[in-house]
Amino acid sequence: MKIPNPVQRIKSVLPQQPGDGNSKTGYSLRFDLLALAREILSERIHIAREDKDKNCPWTYSTEDVVNEAEKLKKFLVTKD
Repeated sequence: MKIPNPVQRIKSVLPQQPGDGNSKTGYSLRFDLLALAREILSERIHIAREDKDKNCPWTYSTEDVVNEAEKLKKFLVTKD
């Protein structure tokens, strides 16, 4: 399975410049953040399996996905 370039994936979920016709709605942005969060968690599990890491959980819950998406959203809205 080919892993997508993370920088391009993050750019794809960022809102575009206002008025350029490509702006994302709030719902679309949240959906994309959830999808990206799921990809991140899946990749962590995949890497842990390859490394035979017994301390890493081998599954994730919906709550895990939402929490990861909230971290991404917080990163996006932080102006520092």
